[in-house]
Amino acid sequence: METLDQARDTILKELTADDSEVRRDYLKHFEATLRQSPSPWLKASVRWREFDAKIKEDEKARVCLGFGIRRDTPTFFNEAVPSGQTVAAGNLFRQVMRVLR
Repeated sequence: METLDQARDTILKELTADDSEVRRDYLKHFEATLRQSPSPWLKASVRWREFDAKIKEDEKARVCLGFGIRRDTPTFFNEAVPSGQTVAAGNLFRQVMRVLR
């Protein structure tokens, strides 16, 4: 049986490697879901970009948003990754880092 450390290492390797076989397997598994229209993740992504553009020059709003997302990200991440929503979890993490820079 795989240990937790081994599982973590496998997941990290597959999420960070530029491996065409892993990418192909991922798309084979999730492509139908990704192509669903309208996808809740797609709507959220578009709305996020619109919102982000509106507050781009408002430093106070960006700081407040950054702290709010930073506070909520661990909960979302801990729910998203086990349910297979690794793309959403990774994207949220990237957006948090962009806001906090």
